[in-house]
Amino acid sequence: MTLAGKLALAMTLIVIAATVFAGALFLRQISDAAMPLALNNFQARTGLMADALESYVSASQEDVAALARMPPVESFARLSESGTARNPDLSAEIEAMIAGQFGAMMEAKPRYDQIRLIGTADDGREIVRVDSRGAGMAPERIPAADLQSKAARPYFSSTLSLPPGGTYVSRIDYNRENGVIEQPPVPTMRVARPVRLDGRPPSLFVIVNVDIAPALRHLSIAANLSGAIYLVDEDGNYLVNTQDPDRVFGFEAARDFNLRKDWPALAGALDSSQSDVVVFEDRRDGEMAAAIWPITLAGTRRVTLIQIAPTQALVADTRSALATSVIIAGGLASLAAVLISPAIAAGLVRPIRALTKAVDGSRREQRVSLATDAKGEVGALSRAIARYMEREALLGALINSSFDAILTKDLEGIITSWNETAENLYGYTAREAIGEKLEDLIIPPERRSELASIMAEIRAGHRIGHFQTVRINKAGDRLDVSLTISPIQNAAGDIIGASTIARDVTQVLADARHLQRIQAEAAHTARITAAGQMAATLAHELNQPLTAVINYVRSIQRLQKDAGMAPESKPAAYAQKAVEQANRASEIVRRLRNFIGNRQTNVVRAKINDLIEEALALVLLGWKEEAITVERDYAPDPPDVIVDPVHVQQIVANLTKNAIEAMSLAPDRVLTVSTRHVGEIIRVRFADTGGGIDDAILASLFEPFTTTKRTGMGFGLNICRSLVEAQGGSLKVENAPEGAVFEFTLPIAEARAVFEL
Repeated sequence: MTLAGKLALAMTLIVIAATVFAGALFLRQISDAAMPLALNNFQARTGLMADALESYVSASQEDVAALARMPPVESFARLSESGTARNPDLSAEIEAMIAGQFGAMMEAKPRYDQIRLIGTADDGREIVRVDSRGAGMAPERIPAADLQSKAARPYFSSTLSLPPGGTYVSRIDYNRENGVIEQPPVPTMRVARPVRLDGRPPSLFVIVNVDIAPALRHLSIAANLSGAIYLVDEDGNYLVNTQDPDRVFGFEAARDFNLRKDWPALAGALDSSQSDVVVFEDRRDGEMAAAIWPITLAGTRRVTLIQIAPTQALVADTRSALATSVIIAGGLASLAAVLISPAIAAGLVRPIRALTKAVDGSRREQRVSLATDAKGEVGALSRAIARYMEREALLGALINSSFDAILTKDLEGIITSWNETAENLYGYTAREAIGEKLEDLIIPPERRSELASIMAEIRAGHRIGHFQTVRINKAGDRLDVSLTISPIQNAAGDIIGASTIARDVTQVLADARHLQRIQAEAAHTARITAAGQMAATLAHELNQPLTAVINYVRSIQRLQKDAGMAPESKPAAYAQKAVEQANRASEIVRRLRNFIGNRQTNVVRAKINDLIEEALALVLLGWKEEAITVERDYAPDPPDVIVDPVHVQQIVANLTKNAIEAMSLAPDRVLTVSTRHVGEIIRVRFADTGGGIDDAILASLFEPFTTTKRTGMGFGLNICRSLVEAQGGSLKVENAPEGAVFEFTLPIAEARAVFEL
């Protein structure tokens, strides 16, 4: 016998037995049970509507958390925090990846009509925004020119102040574009999550706009014919009012339409966290019943669903109809059970068959339809399966649109999945890769011992992060890759395989090596320039004592002559030789100064912020191990300067190294570099949090042979001052409440032209 036949037979027997037993008992208790039964049914109908509304937004917190953890979003956050996001090509590529994944989410979840990535800088301007309006419209990325500033919106500051792991959920209100309510109005709830990296303050956050209009329309359509349905927010403002639709969202027009004022008897029940049925007297309609059901949307935002109807309308039909029909129903129940139970049994089995068919169809990537609007357990099961299928579709879309290669393998190293990026990176299609052993496909022979160690860690349940190694593609080319490998568990918690996320870092490593060569060349140039400046300083300093020696010896010669000493005498001859050798030394010094003073410089028009940033990048590469925080406070788009870039970068490098060394013992090591355009000059400041400079040497700090370091020669700051003055500027220093501040100025391009004239 089939399942439907068994259900039909069981239902028939149960109906016959229940009818005979309950007929008499039901007739006696019907009057007393009518009111509680009606109220229970009334509350149950309200609960079903509340469940439908709650399930409509139930997955939004998980979705926005998944979006905030997407690799492209985290990559863009790292670029923003490191200050290198101004690379237009790299930034545009990552933004395109983010927009693609936002679009995949919106296609999987049609209730989302906006997904945005918003930065904390630039007045909270949108970085990426994907928008979908109207039924059936595909998600569309909004052009950069139409992106808006959102710093003034309440969700901006609320999201950034969230604790780690927190999610912001807004109240339900009308969506605004450029500060104006969108027409026609769209009831919207916003769910946002900051993008946090290693516990640092967020520089970005992801926000999803959930279109609540379909859910509100569903409540309006489901209104009971004998009553009214209201949905209110925490403050009692109407979001749904089937009796007077003109009173909904009155707060958007500064109109105080509030259920607490309209129904004072329900004000206290709105503050309760438990569902309830309240019976009260209304001056106009008499005795009324209100089913109150609090709902927590997205785990955070509370609304309350209220269904109000006259109690007489709820129980009148129950009392009269049941009293007159119990006898007839008792006689017809047996016959009806025999006739109807097969159809009912088939109806119960049919949704189960439809669900099975839908799940099988989704595995074959066919379009399926689920009865998500059905009531009862079948509807709940359909909605649960629909949410599961949505998550599966979202996961597939995220994996296929990932910026990184993603593959999975079992514990024997056999490949079980292979995304499109893996195809592009390694050259093998998914059909070629799946089922093959990983070590035979992409692992070089000398690296195959790594796989055994990795799989041992996976079997122990350990995750391997940022493991750098070498792989080979189908063409035989060697690739530098960074791997993140995580164990995969089944429903029972057993480890059955591993997932691998691979990122191609071949070009990154090549760029790093190139940057190291540039840094070495820059350091070599700086040493040559410093040697020249030191020689110039020594030539200047030696010239004066040599002149004094010549004058003293000539004075001795005059004294000898006045004393009558013969020119042929040994003292007179020695004095003359001393004069000749001193003159020779002076001539050598003079020629050295002329040689150094006539050196040519490479003077060009340049951006001061770019020169400083390049010099900082080179210097900080050598101080990666130090816990140094560099805060940049650059003037926006200052005028150009005409300078020797090498000399300016040497000044910046010397001042930066001095600041870092001065903060070696400081608990908080913060270097603040700022630029300001003041009149005809650009002012550049380096402020550190070190111990400051001793007042005894502050005034002579820029003189040769003056130093605060044990092993210093005392030429660095003297050379910096010479280089600044050669550009037409000046260099000074002063102590601050924390550390010291070095400041140098450079004339802007127009002022430099006048200076050179």
